[in-house]
Amino acid sequence: MAASSWIDSVWRMRGASSPVVGRVRSVQGPLLTLAVFGLGDQDAGGAEVLPGAGGTRRYARLSLDALLANWTRVDGTGARISDRS
Repeated sequence: MAASSWIDSVWRMRGASSPVVGRVRSVQGPLLTLAVFGLGDQDAGGAEVLPGAGGTRRYARLSLDALLANWTRVDGTGARISDRS
C-alpha cells in the first residue's frame, strides 16, 4: 500500500472507554497525523496529541507501528494492512 493511499483512511482506537475515531490527514515518512474525534482526556493509543486543535476534533501524530498496534481500520473493506510500503 503506497503511503499516499493512507490519506483520508479512517481508524478506530482499540480499547478506548468511549468511541475514538481518527482520519489520516498527512503522512511524513514513518509518521502519520490524524484528525481525532472523541478522544477527551483518554490516552491517545500511542499518539502524541498536538497542541492547539481544541474542541471535539484534535490532531495527533503517531508512528505507523503505533497505528497498527493500537488502532483498527474502519473504512473500505476493513481488511488488515500487511504491506507497509
